[in-house]
Amino acid sequence: MEAAIFGEMAPLFTQAWLAATLRRALGQSMPDMVNFDGDALIFSETRFPIPDPARSGEIERCLDGLPDLVRAEAGQPTWTWLAGATGAVSAISPGALMIKSYDESGARILGSVRLDGTALVLQTNSAERAERGRSLLAGALGSLVGAPLTALQTPEQVMAEKAARGDDQSPPEPPLPPEEMAVLLHEVEDRHYREILSQPIPMLDGKSPRQAARSKAGRRKVAEWLKSLENGTAHRSRAQGHPAYDFGWMWEALKVTDLRQ
Repeated sequence: MEAAIFGEMAPLFTQAWLAATLRRALGQSMPDMVNFDGDALIFSETRFPIPDPARSGEIERCLDGLPDLVRAEAGQPTWTWLAGATGAVSAISPGALMIKSYDESGARILGSVRLDGTALVLQTNSAERAERGRSLLAGALGSLVGAPLTALQTPEQVMAEKAARGDDQSPPEPPLPPEEMAVLLHEVEDRHYREILSQPIPMLDGKSPRQAARSKAGRRKVAEWLKSLENGTAHRSRAQGHPAYDFGWMWEALKVTDLRQ
């Protein structure tokens, strides 16, 4: 799993590590971490053995023909798996932290694929995507590849293993005082909540807060949702002795301040 974490998956690992480090430094519990499909964040590496390496050229041509795979670099046997036109953001539970990555064009990245000697390697950040990718590649390549084997690790497992080994590749602990750490954590939370305004929320019948706030009934549900976020955050903050996140700007952005009581 080494390459899956510190190769193509490094940006995702860094995001997860930063959130974990900031929360730990401030004595706060980690929220659930999910990708933009709403799947639990789990690093995966699926290896398809190649029975006949001499046919690697055929494999490359097949992969180049898949519409959702894009060559990461011309002439190199690596591809980026991108979300298609229907790759909408899924609903997530309140308080969950969504980890996402994009390519240079702004398209959402589902995973990566590369030819590695006698194996084809698929890397994703969830078990569900690993299954989707496995089916996609197996269907496209047929007998060009053998039966795949998938390994999974949670971000916590990866970080724990790195810490136990004292591996120099692990990101260093930020040498920041609690006040500065609190500022960074606020920025992480602020970015998360700004993004969530346009994401479907189960409590809002699958609508985004911005969509729900357009109707009278939806405005009431949005107010209830915001209150649940505030109450949950305030309860955790009191227990941990830290200032609660200020949701005031969200009430104003959604134009429901008149329902804030």
